[in-house]
Amino acid sequence: MSTQLELTVNNHFKFDYNGNGQPFRQSQDQCWSVNYGLPRRPMKNFFFEAISAAQEIEQKYTAPKNLFLSGGIDSEFVARVFLSANVNFKCTIIRFPENLNEHDIKFAINFCEKNSISYTIFDLDVIDFWKTKSEKYVLGAQCFSPQLIVPMYVADHFSEDYIIIGSGEPHVCKNQNGWVLLEKERIAAFYRFFIWKNRWACPAFFQYTPELVFSYFQDPMVLKMIDNQFPDLITNTGIKYDHYIQFVAMERRDKYTGYELLQNQDAYFRAQFKAILGLTADDRIETEVSYFKT
Repeated sequence: MSTQLELTVNNHFKFDYNGNGQPFRQSQDQCWSVNYGLPRRPMKNFFFEAISAAQEIEQKYTAPKNLFLSGGIDSEFVARVFLSANVNFKCTIIRFPENLNEHDIKFAINFCEKNSISYTIFDLDVIDFWKTKSEKYVLGAQCFSPQLIVPMYVADHFSEDYIIIGSGEPHVCKNQNGWVLLEKERIAAFYRFFIWKNRWACPAFFQYTPELVFSYFQDPMVLKMIDNQFPDLITNTGIKYDHYIQFVAMERRDKYTGYELLQNQDAYFRAQFKAILGLTADDRIETEVSYFKT
């Protein structure tokens, strides 16, 4: 394994500010930019490329693979990819007190038990965490999202593991000019966390290889959406479940964050964290999807 920190294969996914090569914002007026590596070979379908990404992770890293499983379909899809790739992994499920996120994590627990996957329940008093332990994560990862710093804190308790987060799934939207891929600076906080910690990890599985990123835009269902054959859709969220079940069987569920019962607290601490950070910019980059249709 290279001594250079690697968060995507060959660090193909990069972002910085005003082209300075630095992943941390220094001032409010800096412009955030993102670059993707080009595919290294002819691509196959999205599921094949996801399996290939899982196998690359297995071959490259000897540490135990620890997938953070939320209960949503994105992280479950990643888990099913690792199963299909015959890659050994375990899961961590974060549980809040008083069943605050039971409506979400029940899917993760059921999945692990049905598939005989080893999992750890990490019990976290999330409100106490936000009150007493959050500031260093806000500053260290430049993250004002109360929700995103929770798995960062939990990751610190599994320092020997190679952490995999089922993030980075394409967010494709329709605007007045057509369909674009949207990248959000806020979500890149997962990358900044592992850079801050100088720790090998997979902060966003769906961005791990350029082939996986680009193959999404070759998928027939996605191409139909981009060709406006689903006229009521303005975002790919509407086809996400149907896209996944082309490849694996998954239980349909409502879209949850796990924080539905914590919205007031989330809003309060989000404002507090923005004040602590002093940098509230949340730049969004819209890239025409034609760029990815190689």
